[in-house]
Amino acid sequence: MKKKIWTVILALGAINYIFMALAGESLGLDTQGNQPLLFGLSALFLFIIWLMWRKPKPSKQAKQAKRSNSPLEGMVIETPGPRVQYLGGRIYDYGTGKQLSKKQLRCIRQTMELNRDRDRRVASDCLELTTKTMNPDVFFFRYDMLIETLALLSLYHRLFRIPSQSPEPELRRALESRNMLTEDFIRRSHSNMAQKAAALKTEKARCGRYEKYYQEMGLYIEHLSAQARQTLEELKQRDAGYLTDETVETSVAPAPKAVSPVVGKEVAAFSELPFTIPDDVLNLLWIKNGPLCNCAAAEENEPSAIDLSLPLDLSPTENDQTADIGYYPSYERLTPAKRTVYLQWLSDISTPVPIGYVFIFYYGLERFLFTDKYEAALAMIDRLRQSHENSSLFAYSADALLAGCLLHNRPDLISTFDIGKASMDLYLYTEGYLTGRFTAHDLISTCRRWGFTNTRYIKGQPELFETQLTEVLTEKYGSPAFPLAREDYACAERTFTIALANTSLPQDARFAAAKDITSNPDVAQNVCSLLQEAHDRAKRILAEERKKNR
Repeated sequence: MKKKIWTVILALGAINYIFMALAGESLGLDTQGNQPLLFGLSALFLFIIWLMWRKPKPSKQAKQAKRSNSPLEGMVIETPGPRVQYLGGRIYDYGTGKQLSKKQLRCIRQTMELNRDRDRRVASDCLELTTKTMNPDVFFFRYDMLIETLALLSLYHRLFRIPSQSPEPELRRALESRNMLTEDFIRRSHSNMAQKAAALKTEKARCGRYEKYYQEMGLYIEHLSAQARQTLEELKQRDAGYLTDETVETSVAPAPKAVSPVVGKEVAAFSELPFTIPDDVLNLLWIKNGPLCNCAAAEENEPSAIDLSLPLDLSPTENDQTADIGYYPSYERLTPAKRTVYLQWLSDISTPVPIGYVFIFYYGLERFLFTDKYEAALAMIDRLRQSHENSSLFAYSADALLAGCLLHNRPDLISTFDIGKASMDLYLYTEGYLTGRFTAHDLISTCRRWGFTNTRYIKGQPELFETQLTEVLTEKYGSPAFPLAREDYACAERTFTIALANTSLPQDARFAAAKDITSNPDVAQNVCSLLQEAHDRAKRILAEERKKNR
């Protein structure tokens, strides 16, 4: 209270001295030559107020304590780039132990920005599934994905000071509630299993159901805390009447899966597989060994590269075929059964499959954009877009299609693809840079980017507006298009980043800076003038029609 009173007193004093300095003589006060003193006193009073209310700067120790209190501290995080570790507010490459450079951080941030909305949805879905699922595969996989996603989002917010609410509290709660969630899952899944077992007609079937449940849970024993293991063991002892003596006597330990005799099979060539991969797909695969080997040292980290020496399980289960394979997947990190699922899907890439498998193939197509097979790669990317609906795939692939046309100076290819979900910046850059013009439709669909906000007739009378704009363009330029010179891009004031999804590509290939043509003030002014003229003409035509109809 005293602090507030003194603040008011000092503020009034400062105002009084300023008033005397400025208007003292007009009020009959003798302030001649005293203005500097009066201004100095007012400044002193304001400085005292600032000292009273300023927040003390945190000490270095306090900052370190704050950092160490973060749930990110010490975590190893799978980013769009390298695996990193967060230590004391800094990010280190987990593989090399070196701190990431500003360029590396900038590249990671650009990809994080593209995936941020998707990651938030994934985190929400994972949280919901961990509280509802009865399947141990789903529970443990989704919980790990939840932590991974929240850590990635938290890292993004902490490093780049995003103003929106940080997900760090959610990450902390998820980490702290692991035991609770796991125990809840055990009791929930056990209750569900017991209900289903009770509905079975024979004792043998009921015993089989209980045996299967504990075998499946045993596969995840390493994921359980001591308390969760105790809970599972108590349930197991209670269900001893439904289990064999061997199962009861042994602790809950990983139980081996029923293994097909072909598990661990290695193939020397694709011809040895029990299914056929079409030539057009086979021609766009990166292969590390065998007769079709085409991976050089530069592509050794290519996530889509197929290593024929890795074992396959040619009898994948239904769960193998439907389970999500996580973020930034690669062929090498797949299980033997899931490698088979991927290779089998390659025999018909139009069939539904978890989107991770599609991305493995897609990563390789992005690399082919930098080779003489770019046309085939572009056509295959477009084919994937037609067969698989996924927002991330649509966004990345649309940009890749335009980037491929731009890279090889092929404006003729743009019209052959459906570029929906492409970055508007990239579309304008590619269309304008390669064709040297913008059509009336281009200008209308991007009108707000140029600064034209009066969209009354664009929305209400789209055909009339486009007709009038076409006429305006034809009258002024002799053709129904706005001419654009490549020099116009040099005067653009803003840039944007073209980003590909394949994290193994060189940074200068994966990320490229391009000029935002809408930030060229002269071009933007001309476009707005054209749009305004079309607007005025549409307005006059409609007014005349209304007059005739009266």
